[in-house]
Amino acid sequence: MDVKIDEINKRLTISVRLNMGGDLGDLLDLSDNELFSDIDHYVDFTEGNFTKEIIEEKISDGLRLLMEMYANEWTAECKDCEGSGERECTICEGSGESEDEGECNNCEGNCVELCRLCDGEGELLLYKAMEKRGINKFNQGWELITLNNRWDSKQYILTNEEDEKSLDSYYDIIDA
Repeated sequence: MDVKIDEINKRLTISVRLNMGGDLGDLLDLSDNELFSDIDHYVDFTEGNFTKEIIEEKISDGLRLLMEMYANEWTAECKDCEGSGERECTICEGSGESEDEGECNNCEGNCVELCRLCDGEGELLLYKAMEKRGINKFNQGWELITLNNRWDSKQYILTNEEDEKSLDSYYDIIDA
């Protein structure tokens, strides 16, 4: 069965987008075209004859590497300090004074301290932000049959032809 690499990547892009949900999608702040470009780069299909299992393995490996890149190279605003790098002092609770000593020794009367979560940076590496907010990685183990129920062959010929459909049109196909 002949399949266009562009078609697989478009279907995969929309499937990943829908799977990542709002929380991860908001943290990544990627357009569909940017996500498509990243998937195309990391999954890195080549023309030729492949078994279904090999294609699915390439998808899983590529998406795993893509998620690792996002998690370890992208940053997200620190939710604890709302990106400021500072929080209300935990000792004086923002008053600037201690109960018995006058000026708070922790914040030196400034009422704020460096955020401990982000070390005053105002942002975190994506993996740490995801961990803190309880956000899961996107699905990496896509099966061809999940991307399109007509892809049930054991052998595929991948071609480097452009797919005539726009990326947006795949939302209708995947949702159906």
